[in-house]
Amino acid sequence: MRERIAAAWSRPGTAYGHVLDAYSDEELGIISDYLRRATDVALAHAERLNHPTPGRDEPGHTR
Repeated sequence: MRERIAAAWSRPGTAYGHVLDAYSDEELGIISDYLRRATDVALAHAERLNHPTPGRDEPGHTR
């Protein structure tokens, strides 16, 4: 099974490697920081949608 997975990801893995090679370590750090922060925002929003607070999370409420 591992061989099948490795074979399936060989080409995209190489392609992703080429994309990463275009960035410095500092740039990748900034991109990584952004992705972590954006993920945190998305998770918090999803949690709020799954557990709305009456009055606060109604349509049209901006805060």
